[in-house]
Amino acid sequence: MPRLAWLPLLLIPMACGGLPLPAALALPPLLAASPNLQGGRLELDGRSLTGAWEWRDGRLYLSEVALRSLGADLKPDANGTVMVRWFPAAGFEQGEVLPRSPWGAQVLYDATALTQRGGLTVQPQTDGSLRLTSLPVTLNGVRRGRQPAGQRWVLDFDRPLPWQWQRDEGAVRLSFRGQVTAQAQAQARQLGVRLLTQSERVEVELPLGETVTVSAASLGGPDRIYFDASGGLAETPAAATTPPVTRVPGLVTQRLTVPVGSSRFPVNVLKLDLRQPGLKLQPVWAGGDQQQGTQTLALTLRREGAIAGINAGFFNRNNRLPLGAIRRESTWYSGPILGRGAIAWDDRGNVSLGRLDLREQLLPELGPALPIGLLNTGYARAGLARYTRTWGAVYRPVTEGERAAIISGDRVLAIQPVPPSGLGIPTDGYLIVSRSAGSLLAQLTPGLRVRVEQQVLPSALGTLPHLVQAGPLLVNSGQVVLDARAEGFSAAFANERAPRSAVGRMPDGSLILVTAHEDGSGYGPSLGEMARLMLSLGVTEALNFDGGSSTTLVLDEQPLNRPGSSVARVHNGLAVFYRPEQAQRLP
Repeated sequence: MPRLAWLPLLLIPMACGGLPLPAALALPPLLAASPNLQGGRLELDGRSLTGAWEWRDGRLYLSEVALRSLGADLKPDANGTVMVRWFPAAGFEQGEVLPRSPWGAQVLYDATALTQRGGLTVQPQTDGSLRLTSLPVTLNGVRRGRQPAGQRWVLDFDRPLPWQWQRDEGAVRLSFRGQVTAQAQAQARQLGVRLLTQSERVEVELPLGETVTVSAASLGGPDRIYFDASGGLAETPAAATTPPVTRVPGLVTQRLTVPVGSSRFPVNVLKLDLRQPGLKLQPVWAGGDQQQGTQTLALTLRREGAIAGINAGFFNRNNRLPLGAIRRESTWYSGPILGRGAIAWDDRGNVSLGRLDLREQLLPELGPALPIGLLNTGYARAGLARYTRTWGAVYRPVTEGERAAIISGDRVLAIQPVPPSGLGIPTDGYLIVSRSAGSLLAQLTPGLRVRVEQQVLPSALGTLPHLVQAGPLLVNSGQVVLDARAEGFSAAFANERAPRSAVGRMPDGSLILVTAHEDGSGYGPSLGEMARLMLSLGVTEALNFDGGSSTTLVLDEQPLNRPGSSVARVHNGLAVFYRPEQAQRLP
């Protein structure tokens, strides 16, 4: 998934009881005549958020990321629908199913009714931004209570509100547009809660302490937001729900129930020992000889002849391109982005995890070195990107107005605009693509000799032939090292509770492939809970993979963690191969 990719939750407030929306809350008349517009930026009351949106034929469509960035609690499925829960009286059964956009590959949902009922003024802009303005709310009370696994803080409001929160060391901060009653101010002082007010903005700082896990949700009747905090790393041991089963030598599967705080998550585990002769682990992707494409993981594994696998890296659901590194047999098929966590390994059981960076520069025989910021990726930013033949036979533009230098062997052949239909990538060379940085190509001329210099950091990740990148890194040396912001993930993504996939290394050197799903309340683990869950399984290192509807663990072409009818399409995964003839030949 993209860097925005895929979240704190803020949603579009819903009216209660089906009452008609007051005229003052309706969409501004100017929108009825607005042209069809789209973009990837949101502004709520002047604050920047992330997510794709589209205004078409008088209706507003938002991506999952945009909905979550507005405060929604979402439960997507693989059939293109999503249930949204926002200040409900009960669980997801009190939510509302949002219809999917009826056109194109964009995964967008019709949020028009939610926006209207929530009283948000909507103003799409021609510069790709969507301006949202909320109604002021009143904080009526601040409360604290105890839960079996820790403490619960409750903020009472006079109506539903768009809301966001972020973790900052031992505190949690939530900000909103509105005011605070005298009673709430007195309660906050008594409980040690800081209230910062500037103009119409209010920031609440809750002193939750150095807790490992914080989760948040909204409830209705009265409208309130609560935060549950559980501290300490000691957990009840995981309980086996099925005995371990050996599929082939070195590959064991088991189902567990893993307690984390007050939650009990159903977990599927594949444990594999890469030192076992005949057992092999490699990255695979849907597109075969090109990087564009998605399909169910089971189909990809069948094509490759694998016996098991798990979904792995993020990808852009719109253009179906990877957003993270994929390396197989020491060849880069997709390059790293944003310094995110990765796992690298070889066929002898050596494994390394860390935050990955790849530094490249183009060295012309004349003139200064040119920095290359990206390699073979669907992630776009200003500067130069390099695309090799492992990306596919043709490079198609990711952004508008791109130019490319065509390199064959060690010489520049030509420099030209990239047409919408794309440019062929030389079999013995590559393309250097310029995005909003045309001047960087000015020193390149046809016939000029060039070469590429490359450095992988940390070096341990560069010496192993196979690698996938996802993130964030969860555990290192037996300690939680989760830092979603450092790896370019939004605070909303870090706080979201959803099904998750991960990989971990055990003290004996074996790997475990793990999927964790919703507990009895209908919530999957947050990233913090997933880190603790992996620790409960005994890992010394762990890396988070793409999650949500992408979460898939497959054995013998059958998903272990969900019904086959609900499996989503993904871009890439880790595939487990077993070749007994190789095992028999080895001493």
